[in-house]
Amino acid sequence: MPVDNETPTGVALRTRFFEHVAPADLEGRSDSALSAIAQGALSFSVQRPLGEPAARVFNPSVESDGWTSRHTVVQACADDMPFLVDSVLGELRQRDLRVHLLVHPQVVVRRSESGVEVVDTDSNGAPKDCEVESWMYLEIDRIPQDDKRADLEGALKSVLVDVAHACADWRQMRKTCLEIVEEIKTAPPASVDPATIEPTIEFLTWLEDNHFTFLGYGEYELTEHEESPRCEPSPRPVLASCGRRRPP
Repeated sequence: MPVDNETPTGVALRTRFFEHVAPADLEGRSDSALSAIAQGALSFSVQRPLGEPAARVFNPSVESDGWTSRHTVVQACADDMPFLVDSVLGELRQRDLRVHLLVHPQVVVRRSESGVEVVDTDSNGAPKDCEVESWMYLEIDRIPQDDKRADLEGALKSVLVDVAHACADWRQMRKTCLEIVEEIKTAPPASVDPATIEPTIEFLTWLEDNHFTFLGYGEYELTEHEESPRCEPSPRPVLASCGRRRPP
């Protein structure tokens, strides 16, 4: 639902969107341009399927977007979760694309049949009937080619989906790591060198203690074949991005 930029609702949207951006980073931008950017982020949130992350890469124009930039713009929207910004920035770094402006508000929204309403409150005080979304707005090196922008957009969508998968199973993966530690402590496999047991326990415990980001978990079984042993996927459930399993 479009928001009148100068109504209290429109001003609240603009204020929340740019709340944590240094004034120097917005110097030279008119209120109307800032409102159009924030409104564009809201419209993008309205369009995305519920629960699915979305990304858009485009070169804005006054005619179609209400503002323009000499840079290419990345918009992204997802349910709020860890690792989103770092993952997006990692993809941009791999492509040698510099980021000239990064805006990343955590926005409280209320969804209804009439649209999406931005609630003027902090994310840690969101009402029970609301959701917290992570909105991202980045200005990057200009990409004039349509196909290259489309390629980046597809890659960013894939990155956001991977983050969502990892976060969905993140706690279960940490729990599984500690379960493996307990198994090694109480019943280490007979084929394992006893000298490696304690270092393995210490290493896995260290990983779980917020020193590692778990992106996926799967198990393999070592089976005997005529020519040589082979690792086969275990029938036990996989977690997160390991669902797209590759052979070891």
